Amino acid sequence: MNITVALDIGNSGGKVLAATMDNGHLEILEERTIPNVFVNINGFLYWDLFRIFRDLKEAMKEYSRLGDVISIGIDGTCGSYGYINKNGRLAGQVSSSRDQRFADWQKVTEQKIDLRSLYDRTGVYPMGSNVICKILCDLAHGDLVPGMDVTFAQLSLMLQYFLTGEISVERSMAGASVLMDREFHDWNYPLLEELGIPVSILPRIAEPGEWGSLLRKEVAEETNCPNCRFVHTVEFDSSTAAVSAPGLDYDQIYLSMGTTINPGVERKAPLINDLAWEFRYKNVPIWEESYLLLSDVPGFFLLSECLSAWKKEIPDLDYGDLILLAEKCETHAFLPIFDRRLMVKQPDMPEQVRAICRETGQEVPETIGEVTRVILESYAATIAWSVGKLCRITGRDDYTCITAISGGSRNALLCQMIADASGYIVRAGDPKATCLGNLLVQFYAQGKLASLKQMREEAARICPMKEYEPRENEHLQKGLAYLTENGFLKK
Repeated sequence: MNITVALDIGNSGGKVLAATMDNGHLEILEERTIPNVFVNINGFLYWDLFRIFRDLKEAMKEYSRLGDVISIGIDGTCGSYGYINKNGRLAGQVSSSRDQRFADWQKVTEQKIDLRSLYDRTGVYPMGSNVICKILCDLAHGDLVPGMDVTFAQLSLMLQYFLTGEISVERSMAGASVLMDREFHDWNYPLLEELGIPVSILPRIAEPGEWGSLLRKEVAEETNCPNCRFVHTVEFDSSTAAVSAPGLDYDQIYLSMGTTINPGVERKAPLINDLAWEFRYKNVPIWEESYLLLSDVPGFFLLSECLSAWKKEIPDLDYGDLILLAEKCETHAFLPIFDRRLMVKQPDMPEQVRAICRETGQEVPETIGEVTRVILESYAATIAWSVGKLCRITGRDDYTCITAISGGSRNALLCQMIADASGYIVRAGDPKATCLGNLLVQFYAQGKLASLKQMREEAARICPMKEYEPRENEHLQKGLAYLTENGFLKK
């Protein structure tokens, strides 16, 4: 039996899946979790990439007992990267997206270029998580010096290099770096040269579904995978998830709910206009004639930080318990989800939530269920706001539904809240969207699927969707009005 392996790795951890499609239908055989614990060295946060690589190899060796592992693909977050020198050694370890050395990104970037001009020339809204802003910080701080003989390596490329020795990056991951032109055809050489970013650091751009190299000899021996080759799946995790969104088309609103929540729409070409700039929407490639126009809404980092704090007192507490407790509560407060204090680690995140409610003159949630419900209702109101802005940006008010995927799609309470707040039917399912999208592209490379449409049809077979009809909910509508009228969300 031929085995295909997918690694999905993000800020909060990762999954390694083994699957087969020898019977004409995709079958997930086994799954392992890979922890991601950032390492603090002299006050700076780094990915523990060597541990992740070790855990990946252990998973591959374990999966080799199931059959012949013939391919592996990696998808992940786009904002983390390092450098590889001409001798093939690391010249810059991969830093956390929340590392303090990028804190002055806006000041550094604006010294080089007007942010609106940067948006118009790349199609991606400039933020601290954007690679281009971080590279400018590298140059300003001396971590990257013109003339250095190094190659820029995002997370998927770095792990690909560890596995095979090859250096190339798939188009969606390259596009999400904000280093490409606005049509996502190639690296934006004129812009990068103007900004003083050495274009010599840029790797080759690969196409989704393109075969890469066989594993290094020592890796193949260690993992017992002598016939395994790397496949460039759709490597940017938001785009990867969109590959497997069951039934998604140009008439639906896309909603990926993970560590970051991404409302968006699929389009045949990038869209760059004044409203997209105003409401912080970005374009990223998925496939031929398939692009996502989406925004970044702070996601489950906030809830996971609260859970971590509560587990110190109640070790067995889990997400399911939080939802059950929240269902029994009634609350009267809404959080400004984009508040920076809710987006970074805090000594006591539940207390930070309460402090913001006190500061804004709202009812203060006290219990675990109350804090959880305030967070969920704030997510729902903010997503409804973002969807409303998306309709204005695209000039459309005829979208048929919201297709919700990734881990948050299992949260029935939140899905119903989103339907109520937005007024749209929510179709929810595919909790393993990124891993599944990764696998589907590999099976496309193997010739077992012929198109993006077929990939989504297979995803629909594996992950039936549950529908949530919108209901009248005056409380959520008042919450949305409160957030906009008080300036926490733009009108």
